[in-house]
Amino acid sequence: MDKFVVFAPSPNANGSMAAYSCARGASVADPLFTVDRVRVDFMCLSSKPCHGAVLFSDTRSGAYWVCNPSTGECVPLPEQRRGLMQSSAGLVYDDRTKERKVVHLFRKDKDIHCEIYTLRLPNGKWRPANHGVELLEGSEIVAKLINALHTQDSVTKTPPVFANGCLHWLVYPNSRMDMQMGVVVCFSVGTETFQLLNAPAGLHVAEYSELDEYLPAVPMHLAELEGSLCLVHDLRRRGQAKSWLDVWMLRDPAASEWSLGYRIAVTPLLALDLHSPRFITILGSSSSGGNDQEKRKILIATSQHLVHAYDPDNGDIQLVFSARETNIRIGQKEAAVALWLGLYEDNLVQIGGGNHQEKEVLSIITKILVRLSVKSITQSMLVCKQWCSLIESESFITTHMSEKRPTRILMANNGRARRAFFDFTSVKN
Repeated sequence: MDKFVVFAPSPNANGSMAAYSCARGASVADPLFTVDRVRVDFMCLSSKPCHGAVLFSDTRSGAYWVCNPSTGECVPLPEQRRGLMQSSAGLVYDDRTKERKVVHLFRKDKDIHCEIYTLRLPNGKWRPANHGVELLEGSEIVAKLINALHTQDSVTKTPPVFANGCLHWLVYPNSRMDMQMGVVVCFSVGTETFQLLNAPAGLHVAEYSELDEYLPAVPMHLAELEGSLCLVHDLRRRGQAKSWLDVWMLRDPAASEWSLGYRIAVTPLLALDLHSPRFITILGSSSSGGNDQEKRKILIATSQHLVHAYDPDNGDIQLVFSARETNIRIGQKEAAVALWLGLYEDNLVQIGGGNHQEKEVLSIITKILVRLSVKSITQSMLVCKQWCSLIESESFITTHMSEKRPTRILMANNGRARRAFFDFTSVKN
């Protein structure tokens, strides 16, 4: 069953932001946590979780947080340097070290810098990417990175996208750059180096060197679908009766080889006109239902807090989630910056460093709970939120199902009182 994380103004009306989880088709959302002194209007959210963790930022202060909706944990990252001109960050997963990291790209004093923060390290702090080795050799890649920061800040207002082991930034063209070359900047998590990707051959990037009222607010942006990078091209135009959303899939990163994966009709179900909604994106694949056909549906989210399911086989589009139809006080009709919602991914990973004692306690609790009966486990879910999240996790359910149970012997009688219900006798008798 698909589940979503939704951010909205806190009901306390104190300028805080609240996070909720809500299942597809449900009308009641569960509160997760609140973040003080952060207005959702200025939040920039990574709508796709990274192994359960979600990154978001306050665009006013430049502060970043990483949260885990499954456990309700929300941790602010160490304070950034002051005086940053532009800043962008993405959450990545290192397959070699099995660590979650935040890659931070920023501009200060006309220079571009890149630093990395590894989650759960004791006394963690930011370190230079590639351990201080010069990354940004040559004026071309520096110019691309400056343009990428400007693109996020002024046009897409979406964070970089993690896919294929790399973090990706989109670069909008200008009059001083080759229109098709180096449209995407990639940061490799494994080597901690930058490289460039060209635009799809069938995409005419040059027409977006200048944006006007005849184009959608975000004509192009990056997303991730089934582990691959995709470039979403919004083809809405003023005065055009029908419009489409082209989804270009990156097939071969080394050769910058793209293919048109999907062409989705956005009018009239997804969009009313050129600017309603402001932003339409690919959220991921649907996990609801038990058959393969259902799993192939693509989730499409809009800045109006709606999620639709698109069936590539027949082109059907179905509304599957609306934040306004839940108990969430969403407030504004439309998000000012990209999305206020994202996918929920079940994972009990700890965001903070924690300590050895906490890990031991959680491990012991898990070993005890898996040995209990289903009835006792259900009652244990009421103890606290951490226990509830632990019991609902897929890993716990799998462990509990595979746990060997002791053999039970049932003895019954006819209910009449006897002096000796049973007795022992020798084998000879």
